[in-house]
Amino acid sequence: MDLNIFDVYNLRARLSPSLILLSPLFISVFLCFEKARTISATSSTLLILLAFANSVPIIQRRLRDKWQGEGGNKITEKNNRAAEMLSKSDKAFDSVSKERYYRKLASFDESFTPLVSQDDSNTLECRESAVLYLRSKTRENRLVLEENINYGFCRNLTENKSAGMIISAVCFAVVIIGSSLAFDSLSDIPFLNYLAAIGDMLVLLFWKIGIRPSDLDRAAENYSKALIMSIDTLNADGQG
Repeated sequence: MDLNIFDVYNLRARLSPSLILLSPLFISVFLCFEKARTISATSSTLLILLAFANSVPIIQRRLRDKWQGEGGNKITEKNNRAAEMLSKSDKAFDSVSKERYYRKLASFDESFTPLVSQDDSNTLECRESAVLYLRSKTRENRLVLEENINYGFCRNLTENKSAGMIISAVCFAVVIIGSSLAFDSLSDIPFLNYLAAIGDMLVLLFWKIGIRPSDLDRAAENYSKALIMSIDTLNADGQG
């Protein structure tokens, strides 16, 4: 059984956004509590955060499924955009390139033949199937993998935005209020406590102004283009 949970995709697209989400907790604890800065305490804190970070994508997927099942606004779906790009009416690729893609897909599997001869209204299911087919055939394609990682990273950050802002704001408030109660005057508050508050505020600003829906749309667009363009790299057997 392959238990490689630390592959490039998991590290960059799943674990990294989760660590960013939980970073205010580490910043606040590490800077405000001297005992937490020992090697053993730091290691223990990092391990705990890592464990929670690994659970974040699971919670995200559960909430996403529930949200979409209740008819909420869906976050951009890369599969849908790639299927749109394969339609005759879409302008992402010129008509000559798309005709070449259609013919090559049909040569891989006859079920894709409708892409060549039928109009868009009758090919949605076929186009979606073609996208799934390409995903399964391009797992080792470096460009597709890179754009898929970028999309996964952007998507997870976008889904984490609300929670990230709440965690950052709460940590900032706890540091400010806790420091005010623990010390008699502002001059008595340790510099590291101020640094913790600044760090939490910077993370909050990152979530507020650094994560935009347009970044996710662009990542989905780039991934979809890379996936469609990979058709030219597949051989006669549909292998990369």
